[in-house]
Amino acid sequence: MTLRHEGQSIRNISRTLKVSSSAIAKNIKRYDETGSHEDRHRKGRPRVTSAAEDRFIRVSSLGNQQLTAPQIAAQINASQSSSNRHISTSTVQRRLRESGLHGRIAAKKPLPLKDTNNKKRLAWAKKHEQWTLDQWKSVIWSDESKLEIFGSNRCVFVRRRVGERMISACVVPTVKHGGGGVMVWGCFASDTVSDLIRIQGKVNLHD
Repeated sequence: MTLRHEGQSIRNISRTLKVSSSAIAKNIKRYDETGSHEDRHRKGRPRVTSAAEDRFIRVSSLGNQQLTAPQIAAQINASQSSSNRHISTSTVQRRLRESGLHGRIAAKKPLPLKDTNNKKRLAWAKKHEQWTLDQWKSVIWSDESKLEIFGSNRCVFVRRRVGERMISACVVPTVKHGGGGVMVWGCFASDTVSDLIRIQGKVNLHD
């Protein structure tokens, strides 16, 4: 605009700034009309979903946090089968992110213990709370564990907000035994760790 005010032609300005003549002419016209060289405000594409549909997407995900975006999109589209409108999966994903619901792999959490087992463990802890370090050094801790080979270790995805990682709706309960895998046993004490031993068959209290 400075060059234009100095009386230079569009062609000379284009040659000096190495910008196309059409771009120079467009900028001059915009400045003459608005008094500014800034781009005009663009409205953008109209929002595909309504406020009610946005609420439905959010409530559906919170009601079942393992529900996927394609499943929610299918529910919306099925409810308006007579309409030509189609809500895409990517639109649902954007609405979920706007609500703070992000796709994550569900955390795994062991199933809660029964009340009887909780009471036994608490009683055992109280019984040994006064033990000395030397007494604890004489203890060997052992346990068995199952290594999953296939199948039940698949990832489960959930939609959750910040701070919801360990709520019940966003975790996958696990059990210590069940499904296909390899069972191993090991132990450790205060100054040593055993090798892992593969277990053939079942383990009981008498083994």
